[in-house]
Amino acid sequence: MLGPDRHGLGALLFICGLLVHLLAFSPAAGAQGRDPNAPYRDSYDVLHGDRLVGSWSGSVAGSSVSQKDGQMEGQAVFVRRGYRDSDYFGIVLHDHRHRVGDTFSEIHIGTIPCGPGRRRIDAVHGLEAANMRGSFATVSFDNRLGATNDSSLQLFPVYGAEARRPATITAEWDEDSFTLHLSGTFVSVVTPVANQTFDYDRQREGRLEELQLDAVFTLERTPETEEVFDLTLCEEKEFLQVVETEPEGGRENVVLEGAHFYIEFDAPIETATLNETTVFMTTRNSGGGPIFVATDLSLVASDRVRISPTEPLLGGTVYDIEVMSGEDGLRGLEEEMLASDFRFSISTLVEPEQLRLEIHQVSRDAPLVKGKPAAGRIFVEWEERDDVHPSWQVLNYPVLAEITDLDDNPVFPEIADRARRPDVISDEERRLGEHSLNLFGWTPGSGSLPMHFTARVKPANPYPETAEPEPATVDHTMQYAAEHSDLLVFDYYLAEHAEWADGADERAKHYALLAAQQQQTYMNQIFPVARVVGRYQGSYNIARPICELPDALDWVFCDQDAGNLSALLRLFHEHVSARSVAHVIVSYHPPSLGGSGKTSVPFDQPSTLIARPGETGKAHLPAPDLASLRLPGVENRNVIVMSSSPLPSGVIPGFVTAPLIEHEFGHVFALPHTPFVDDGAHRAEVCNSLRNAKVPGIDGMRIALDGTTGWQKSSEFGNAQSGGPMRNLMFPCAYDHRDEYWIDADQYEWLVKRMPAILRNAGAHTGSLSSLDRRHYALPGQTGDEVFTSVTFDEGASNGQRWIMVSGVSDGTRAQFLPAVGVPGPRDPVSGAGPFELRVEDADGQLLALAPVGPAANDEIIWPFSATVAVTGEPARIILRNGDEILAESRALPELASPVVTSHAPGSAFRAGDRLEWEAGENADGGLAYSVRFSPDGRTWSDLAIFLAETGFTPDAQTLMPGEGAAFQIIAHDGVAERVTLLPVQVEIPLTPLVSWPSEGGQSGQDSSAGVAFNVAIDPASLDAVSIQADGAPVPARISLSPSGNILTIAPRDPVPGRAYTAIIGTGLRALDGRRLEREIRLEFAPDAGAEAEAPQPWAADRPALGSASGGDSPQPVPEQGRQPPRADDVAATGDGEITLEVGSNPTIPAKITRCELDNGGALRGLGIVFETNPGSRLEIRMQQAGGTITAELSRSDGYDVSNSGSTGGWEMQLDQEGQISARGKVGFGGDVAGFSVTGQCPAQP
Repeated sequence: MLGPDRHGLGALLFICGLLVHLLAFSPAAGAQGRDPNAPYRDSYDVLHGDRLVGSWSGSVAGSSVSQKDGQMEGQAVFVRRGYRDSDYFGIVLHDHRHRVGDTFSEIHIGTIPCGPGRRRIDAVHGLEAANMRGSFATVSFDNRLGATNDSSLQLFPVYGAEARRPATITAEWDEDSFTLHLSGTFVSVVTPVANQTFDYDRQREGRLEELQLDAVFTLERTPETEEVFDLTLCEEKEFLQVVETEPEGGRENVVLEGAHFYIEFDAPIETATLNETTVFMTTRNSGGGPIFVATDLSLVASDRVRISPTEPLLGGTVYDIEVMSGEDGLRGLEEEMLASDFRFSISTLVEPEQLRLEIHQVSRDAPLVKGKPAAGRIFVEWEERDDVHPSWQVLNYPVLAEITDLDDNPVFPEIADRARRPDVISDEERRLGEHSLNLFGWTPGSGSLPMHFTARVKPANPYPETAEPEPATVDHTMQYAAEHSDLLVFDYYLAEHAEWADGADERAKHYALLAAQQQQTYMNQIFPVARVVGRYQGSYNIARPICELPDALDWVFCDQDAGNLSALLRLFHEHVSARSVAHVIVSYHPPSLGGSGKTSVPFDQPSTLIARPGETGKAHLPAPDLASLRLPGVENRNVIVMSSSPLPSGVIPGFVTAPLIEHEFGHVFALPHTPFVDDGAHRAEVCNSLRNAKVPGIDGMRIALDGTTGWQKSSEFGNAQSGGPMRNLMFPCAYDHRDEYWIDADQYEWLVKRMPAILRNAGAHTGSLSSLDRRHYALPGQTGDEVFTSVTFDEGASNGQRWIMVSGVSDGTRAQFLPAVGVPGPRDPVSGAGPFELRVEDADGQLLALAPVGPAANDEIIWPFSATVAVTGEPARIILRNGDEILAESRALPELASPVVTSHAPGSAFRAGDRLEWEAGENADGGLAYSVRFSPDGRTWSDLAIFLAETGFTPDAQTLMPGEGAAFQIIAHDGVAERVTLLPVQVEIPLTPLVSWPSEGGQSGQDSSAGVAFNVAIDPASLDAVSIQADGAPVPARISLSPSGNILTIAPRDPVPGRAYTAIIGTGLRALDGRRLEREIRLEFAPDAGAEAEAPQPWAADRPALGSASGGDSPQPVPEQGRQPPRADDVAATGDGEITLEVGSNPTIPAKITRCELDNGGALRGLGIVFETNPGSRLEIRMQQAGGTITAELSRSDGYDVSNSGSTGGWEMQLDQEGQISARGKVGFGGDVAGFSVTGQCPAQP
């Protein structure tokens, strides 16, 4: 029942039905007939025949009354009256299927938007359209089909669509036809009647009647219908158009006073229409209301308007300049009007409230170290205004930033970046360190050691261009370290025992080489030292020096399961370090060694850095002197023993990815565990409970070795290289990737103060560092003389003395000597202070040297000993005795001769894989041992093999570095004396990759770059042989060399997460000495597909215009013919498309493709789509694709914004070779998520 409370169209139709029955249901007078000889077929033909065009068909369904067969068809009449000079038109559809004379059903459709293209509009009955806001077509259905078949009930024949359920009209044009589709629910009323008039007594029996109406009309374009077809198309009017604005829309950093703004039109302006109601400048107050700017408006040319604010503008604020259209708007001299309101926006410069400056090398504002790259971080701070609406405030703006010294000399080169307001910076951006302006490119050195720094930040490209706004500045003072460490050298070996007794496999060497490159880089970045050098020294069988000697003792000293491994290791390291120039010796051992690393160091850990879980640190207390930390009875040597066992759940050696070696280096420099653990059980407890806890005290940066970039490391904000918790390098357990670890401020301060002395102490007890060719270790811009090495002695000794080292093992009842060797200087003994006595005598029995030896601890069963003594004369006999008992004795051969090399002549070529062979000298009885050393320059020697029993050796080519003075030494040992043969050679080792990451030919690596470590330094001039491809096409690349020149790193300039890249190193690559790569290297890798932070976007001028009811964007200025066009990046080209919304009947409506963003390989990365579901109701969808994830953000003109993302199941972004795009996604939230699909053409490139 319709009921008395029915409102809207139903109530109106009820009243209309009543009036019809009262007034209009009486029989109509018959029409006057025509002459039968007239050419018209009937009166209908007379009235309508000449105007009928096109064809249509339709249907009705769902009615509560009879509708005959429910089908209609016929032709249409175009309505002309009321639509002259309009952008709308109307038609009436006549039903011929059921026409009886002049009586027929008809559908009236009005206010249809003109074409061309494709238009969709909602339609309602004209009675409702008159009282509604927005644009609606009108529609009514005069229905002659319906009948109640009940004389007491009458159907009102006029049906209409209600506002609460509007019908939809879709009009579409192409070159050959026009098609209109009408669909919707239409309502009317059924009223009670008696005697052909309304029955008041039964009025409550009236009811609402509705049906579903669908109709499709088609007009073919022919010469006969051309005039009618033109009625459906919009007339091209002569509108006033904007040619250009000055500045361009979206211009930033407009000065607060003295700026003028200009709008140029394509026709002269009528001065009388130029006033504050037609052209005005506004921003919005905190409540969203307009703040009008007082301006002076003038014409500087007949077609050029100047807008000059007469009051200062607000800082960091967006302003709109609007020009009104229409009769009351700005007009030309010929009465031309704008087609629609015009608006362009600018934003004023920000006046920061505060700047902060930090200088980083490792830890924030720590004393600077010479030769180590630094970074400057400038924090620009300002707050949200409380007098301007948030949408009209600048959130970020372009700046130029630089850091100078006190005399304004550049320190860090100037950069262009965007400063962001702190309160809008996301946690992810802070993790990445993007909450500051980060400057790189400065390394403290002899030519630049400023203590006072000034940071300057000024608006970039201000408007007007002649403006010179004052920069914001902040001063900062830094200190330099009291001592500087230029060089840290470590040598690493593979120890052959247990499952490696017959030689370490190639995989072990590969992983050691790979890890060393990463360790070298990481330690160079985390420790206060200018240069770190790791040198592969080959592999050694640690038992062979004793067990293969001619007079070796029984198996007790050789069986590695007999408890003597520690003794053998100590002797091995003693002999290796005796002539090594390395500060630290690293020894890699088979996985069966188990456990983690073990470090032998001469210094205890400072109490000021020891804090157990829950304890307050004591770093604020005075740190102890290094001398007070010297451990008694411990050799003054730094040795790291590391197992190659994998981490839990791992398959490769743990030291490859985790900072196990770097952690042990921390112990070398006296750093304790953080937090400190008392024993193994406590360590396990701490590791289990605190492994993923956020550590305090870390605030620094990891800076690339070339100083061009860096990564934040912060306990507060996070780790730019990892989304996991920030970890401390000295945490008792290191199971995670080294990128997740850094050092805290207290630890770094200790290293700055104490590490130079620790290195100096290590240098004083290694082979002479004065033998280093400093040119090999100079940093860019340095000379060899600027490399300061830790030197306290030189080869030889004064007064004719020389130093020899006597060593061996003993169990207290017997002993085994190793051959005595010459060493550069005195060394700490490896033994206790007695009760045994080591004697060195000459051939006459005269005592040349005497030293006490013994076990270092009472519980040692088998103990090593080593003593370095100064001798004059020629030793002939060495004995170890306990009182009168002689435990071991060695005698010199009467005439020990130098070896005779038989495999290579002096100065000949030595190639990879060659075997050195020699013969013993004259009078040798075969009881000799041999050592082999190598030097690339004749000064720096390293041991390749010690105490060989055979007269031949094949050097590992990866331990040989070509050089001008390359030579081998073959040393013959008789136990007391030694003789040396020098073999100069021309090393011809090809330019060889030692290791690559990812592995060549292996599975693609998930990393942001590829790299190769070579055996020699690369010539930078040959790097044009290196390139990157993606999908078979070259892409821009960043290619860099490490300071040593041995490590090549290749990365895409603009990496796309998840995309596959191929780094190609061609045979044009060459070493500094001219050798070329023998074969091409190809490395497959793909950057991690994790979240990728985007650069901040400037404010977007998409705020509702003050003078625009729809809130849509203003049209762009149209260049006048012959004028200079706007810059290419200002041209707003669009492409045609359509979007289908998965709601209701899945409507498909026209769309504009505003943006197609491609990556370097041509894949679709970003997409912009604009469309209207109702006239004036503008919607925009912005899609972005990164790392396999697609994000869709929907923005409406009323300020509604919502973002969704996904990767599968309804998400897609594709671009084909013809420039056609196809995309799918979802927008909305909660239960209102709807899908959409888009097809179309990318915008033409301007």
